[in-house]
Amino acid sequence: GGRISAESEPGKGTTFIVQLPIVEDSAALAPCMPELSTRNLASRMKVFVVDDEPAVQGFLFDMLASEGFTVDTASDVPEALRKLATGDYDLIISDMKMPNGTGRDIYRAVAEKNPALAKRIIFTTGDGASAQTQAFVRGMGNKILLKPFTIDALRDVIAATVKT
Repeated sequence: GGRISAESEPGKGTTFIVQLPIVEDSAALAPCMPELSTRNLASRMKVFVVDDEPAVQGFLFDMLASEGFTVDTASDVPEALRKLATGDYDLIISDMKMPNGTGRDIYRAVAEKNPALAKRIIFTTGDGASAQTQAFVRGMGNKILLKPFTIDALRDVIAATVKT
């Protein structure tokens, strides 16, 4: 129900005008802000995010923390393996390609220690899911998110993964 317009004058710049309606009934906001179906579980769940891209890692941390999850992070495979050896996680979100290893290394380490948790690894990739990546993920039965992905896509994949 809002409007966006732009006014521009050569040499002076551009002004964008965003007009949003005032919503007095908070129930009217629900369609714009879908709630994570696992939100009731979030306060009891610890998510481990493994991604070497600071922007992606920060986005995932902020989004998951705002949903109520406890979040831990690692920026490369060696750091992730150290944390996995001592950490107790309920869900893992791991990039497929990182310095000094891959998402496959994360999967193998988790599968050896906790096969049930290995099924709760969500892989992310920016490589367009190469044939090798697709075959690996399909063979393991895990979910994959192609970068860039939306918050709603992340919510849906988390909900589907947690239910299994």
